[in-house]
Amino acid sequence: MRVAIAGSNGLACSIADAISTTTYHQMIILSRAVSMSITHRTGVDLLTLPQPKPHLDAKGYQVVVVSYADTHRQDLAFKLAGVNTLVSVVSGPAQLALIEAAAQAGIRRFAPAEFEGQAALRPQPDALDRGKHAALNRLRHYSQTRGMQYTSFVCGVLYERFSPGGMYARNIGLRSGIGAEGDYLVHISQKKAQIPYGTNGQPGIICMTSAEDVGKFVALALSLPQWPPELRMRGDRMNISQLVNIAETVRGMKDRHLCAKRANPQQVLLSRKYNTLPNTWHRPSSKHVHQARYRPSSERLP
Repeated sequence: MRVAIAGSNGLACSIADAISTTTYHQMIILSRAVSMSITHRTGVDLLTLPQPKPHLDAKGYQVVVVSYADTHRQDLAFKLAGVNTLVSVVSGPAQLALIEAAAQAGIRRFAPAEFEGQAALRPQPDALDRGKHAALNRLRHYSQTRGMQYTSFVCGVLYERFSPGGMYARNIGLRSGIGAEGDYLVHISQKKAQIPYGTNGQPGIICMTSAEDVGKFVALALSLPQWPPELRMRGDRMNISQLVNIAETVRGMKDRHLCAKRANPQQVLLSRKYNTLPNTWHRPSSKHVHQARYRPSSERLP
């Protein structure tokens, strides 16, 4: 099977690493170009060439440089020729262009850039959508008209969000605006937390998975004969108060506590600091996906 991964961030690399080390599938990475200038000795740029990103070359991946601009739609579809399954880790207009090119190229299966909570639990309209609702609508359309299978990999919150430096330190979520340490619920270094409570008066529930385990799960899912609209995974499931208790333990705060602010979900979403939070504090399903079995390597905060 020929698999394409669209994207080159940390999560895309975790998925690529798992596919390359645990399967025998052929794999290519679709990456937007970085520019390399050929300069004359006088200092004048003679030519600018598109080049793949150096960290992908260093891993030995087969990289295909692409553009998601409308003017390159035919070229993108041409480069997808022969691909069976496409895993997207790009969002916004780039992903919409990718879906159209995938349909044109006859790709059989498509995994959109979800990798968070369940889409059905997002508010509508969603200020954090970034084209995801439109992408799922297009995939439903092509599923009905062309038989293209699609699935959303539901993983909850990535553990890396709570690690030193946050997701940005691991090259994840660079375009999201919410990948820094402390951007979501807990800032362990500053010993601060914000706990959303549901309408039942109880702390919100959170499911978490490491980027490495997401990669392993996606790699295993490639062998499934059929893809349902969602495949769910989790490394752990707990309420936010339990997460705060773990953070206190990590910081060695036996007799002291993080400065935790109680807030309702709307306050968390609308506060200036958290104005772009994904709604992954909603109560996700506790079910594991049994079709693609794996043992999480991370059961606690890193």
